[in-house]
Parts: sequence; structure tokens; C-alpha cells
Amino acid sequence: MIEYGDLQWRESENKDNAFHVEILKQLEMVERGENIKLGFGKTGSVHTTESRSNACLKIVSNKNVGGNDVGAEMGFLDTLSDTDKLRSAGIRREMVVPKPIACLKRSVGNDYLVMETINGFTLRDLVNFDLYHLLPNNFDYKHFFTELNEIVKKMNEGLNIYHRDLSEGNVMVDENGQPVIIDFGDACSPHLKSEDPYRQESSNGKVTIFTNDLVNVQASQRLIGKYLKDKGHFNKSVI
Repeated sequence: MIEYGDLQWRESENKDNAFHVEILKQLEMVERGENIKLGFGKTGSVHTTESRSNACLKIVSNKNVGGNDVGAEMGFLDTLSDTDKLRSAGIRREMVVPKPIACLKRSVGNDYLVMETINGFTLRDLVNFDLYHLLPNNFDYKHFFTELNEIVKKMNEGLNIYHRDLSEGNVMVDENGQPVIIDFGDACSPHLKSEDPYRQESSNGKVTIFTNDLVNVQASQRLIGKYLKDKGHFNKSVI
């Protein structure tokens, strides 16, 4: 049984007691398998809530080796949804990542991260499921990737946050045609400037090398550019 006090709430959510009760009910539904899966990735799967359309649940098996726990992931989302911190890093947009709501860490069973639902789809799904018809009519490919590159650069340099899994599956196009970054399960924030954020050594000496965030963005830009070209997108819009 999941209790109210088991969850760690984002400070701004503390006043909405009705929402807290609703989230507890949704967690119990997930435990029983009575929910709908929105998607999945390397570090977990994401599910809907029953009656709160603006919130979703990420399930992370605490048996996973490596990667961030839900508390650490919530911390990254919290920083990247803090308007003051974004502005201090030179990021003007508010919707950069889903806003975190709460998380639950347990010694046995699954861990949970509750966060805001983004109305949109990933770049991977855009191509794999041919969702071109769902893009906003005024979708601007050049602006989208200029904006994404700028956000990632300032996230790295201004906020010292490195996503390290910024593939097309972890970048969403929201309902306004803007980029939103998801899944910070592999993210890091080096303590020393001399540290290589893309090199990680485990306690048993195993070394993992991650792909540079901007290199991943460039790969996604090429993929989406080819897809949109094949759809004739550039014949009817300004690049």
C-alpha cells in the first residue's frame, strides 16, 4: 500500500491536496496494471493517469543498474522548469521539459516519477508512425532545431546539465511546434570542470561513453530534414 507520506512532492504542488489524493489512486491503479502506456524508453515506461489528463507516471524499475533514480531525475526536471534558473542561463522559454510533480522511491518494487503531460509526440514517432499530419500548419523546421540547439548549449554551459541520451526519441514536438526534452534518466551534472560529462566509470571499473548532446541533436536534425523533404514540406513553407 502506497501512503501519502511515501511520496516526495515538488514544493509548488503542496497546496493541491485533491491532486495528491488523485495521484495516490493512480499509483495504486498502476500497481494493479489498470492504466494505459503512453510510451517507453531505456530507463522506464510512461503511463497515463485516469482522470488527470495533464499528469503522467513514469515507472522505473529500481533493479536497473546505472542511470539516475527518480529523485535525481526529478531534480533535473525541477531545475529545467524553474523560470529564474532558465533565464539566468539565457533560456527564454518556459516549456523546456515536463514539470515534475512528485516521485516515489522504494526499496522493493518499482519507483515512480509523476510529471506534467506534454501534448505532442517525439521526433522518433513523427517518422516511425508518419505523424506529419499532426504537425502544426506553421511548423518551422529551421526554427525548431535552432531553438533546440540553443537550449541544449545553454543547458550544458549555463546550467551544467548534460542529458547524454538526446536521441530523436527524447525530443518532443509540442502542440505549438516547439521542442521539449524528456527522459533525464542518464543525465549528469559534473562537479568539476575537468570532468568529462560523457564518460562514466562504474564502481567495478566499467566505462560507459555517451554521445555528445549536440551531436545527437544534429543527427535528429538530419533525420527530420530528410523526412520533411520526402513529405514535400519545404515546398510549402519557409525554411
